[in-house]
Amino acid sequence: MRAAKTRCHGVKGPIPLTLNKNDYNYQSHYIQRLNCVVKMKISDLYGKNWREENYIIIDTRSPQEYADDHIIGSINLPVLFDQEYKLVGRTYKEKSAFEAKKLGAQLVMKNISNHLGFALRNFDKNKKLVFYCKRGGNRSFSFHTVCEKIGWKCYVISGGYKSYRRFVVERTEKLSLCNEFIIVSGRTGNGKTKLLNLLELNGLQVIDLEGLACHRGSILGGFIDTPQPSQKQFESIIFDTLRKFRSSEIIFVESESRKIGKLTIPERFFSSIYNSKIIKIENLLNKRVDFLIKEYPNFMEDHRPILDLVNLLRKRMPKEIILDIEKYIADRDFKKLASDLLSTHYDKSYDKSMFKRKGKLVKQFNFDCGVEDAVDHVCRYVIDNHIYKRENL
Repeated sequence: MRAAKTRCHGVKGPIPLTLNKNDYNYQSHYIQRLNCVVKMKISDLYGKNWREENYIIIDTRSPQEYADDHIIGSINLPVLFDQEYKLVGRTYKEKSAFEAKKLGAQLVMKNISNHLGFALRNFDKNKKLVFYCKRGGNRSFSFHTVCEKIGWKCYVISGGYKSYRRFVVERTEKLSLCNEFIIVSGRTGNGKTKLLNLLELNGLQVIDLEGLACHRGSILGGFIDTPQPSQKQFESIIFDTLRKFRSSEIIFVESESRKIGKLTIPERFFSSIYNSKIIKIENLLNKRVDFLIKEYPNFMEDHRPILDLVNLLRKRMPKEIILDIEKYIADRDFKKLASDLLSTHYDKSYDKSMFKRKGKLVKQFNFDCGVEDAVDHVCRYVIDNHIYKRENL
């Protein structure tokens, strides 16, 4: 009988097909064939330019796992969908590992076949496919094996998602320590987020934490059509943003409490920005009220977020003020509503939180003009005076 050949690295000579599966030589060859999978460290993956080098990162986990957190830029091609993944796990517990693997193999092959016919249909041979699952095990190995046999150059991330998660935590801590930040501070309604967006449009380095968290802060709440990401995904987004920045330039960030909605800013990152240098913007109360009403007209139509907010404030504010706020809502007097919320609660809370910060004040701006004009002025000042350069501070 002719011997089968293998291209596996480290296996010298053909593997005889006549070996008994209990034979030591058979087991040794089989183990070496499993090791044919080309593994890639997560740190090596982030040393590459994925798009220019034709890398496609494929997350083979279930959609639910992917939604909880994933490598930013990866695509989700599950080899087991949510209910299938649970079914295989239940079969393992109630029957046996053998039955679970047999069922899993049927489902995995069906799903890989579908992905080849649709998602991967137009991928040419030059694509380099990088697979990962929870630990870099069976799910990513199965998909890798099929695609490698087709002719794509394939890799599996060592340790899978677990290694990626450790990498995110460690690298975020290091990047937080080696970068320098400027806090854009100012009471609610001063256009801090608008300023960050304008700075970014002009090529400066910005982290809009409220934008990343899909939450506008305590007075405005979450985005209407976009739920907040999970905590782990939020941390992945922060890491992916930080890693792209130039170390020679300042990163601008809005002053935030550590909690943004249901999410928490990573501790080391928050510590690094907490006492950073500060640019402070002040404007008159009526200008800030006008800005908020113009910027967020949806709150004038849907009162539910404001009513939820009032319920949260009942224990913090005098009964008389709560009654006034409820009257303003009923009368649709949103200018008085915004003015009362700012002057009686949010301005005081913000001033108290900023008082604890010990960062150097780089510049304070005091305006008596429209918030949009004030934001334009601050942006021009930062650019014209090269405030974004680290050596100029």
